[in-house]
Amino acid sequence: MNDAIKETAEDRIVFSQFSMGQLGLYMATNQNWKYIYSAADKKEWLYDLASDPLETENRINDPDCQVHLQLLKNACMTRFLEDGYTDPIEDNDWRSFPIAELPEPDSDDGLLFQDPDDLDEQIKKLGIYERSTDFKKDAQYGLLQRLFDMAKPKG
Repeated sequence: MNDAIKETAEDRIVFSQFSMGQLGLYMATNQNWKYIYSAADKKEWLYDLASDPLETENRINDPDCQVHLQLLKNACMTRFLEDGYTDPIEDNDWRSFPIAELPEPDSDDGLLFQDPDDLDEQIKKLGIYERSTDFKKDAQYGLLQRLFDMAKPKG
């Protein structure tokens, strides 16, 4: 491959997604900058990793950083669109979802997260981003019990 067209580490963009829909959290980062969008509260963050590696200063409104914001935001959306994952995007911007509400307390109290009743259908909507749902609630309880047991003082 010609050295002139090789992607450099600075050019490489890495993408991440946590959850989906109104609870989606999307990220795009390169060597020097990180962009994050939270659909739940419609907030964006932009961090200059070179000068702020601990990500303490959100530069989203800094006029001097807008080129980095647009690069990473557009790259994230373009990646999703190219993969056919259109759920978080509407009219070339992030889709506006209703404000997320916390679930009512139920038998899942104490779990780190609660699976919605239609979890399998939601996961199928992810298309190529789909992952196995073999880890059911009984297994979660078992895992939590093992973690508690391991954390108990020996003696």
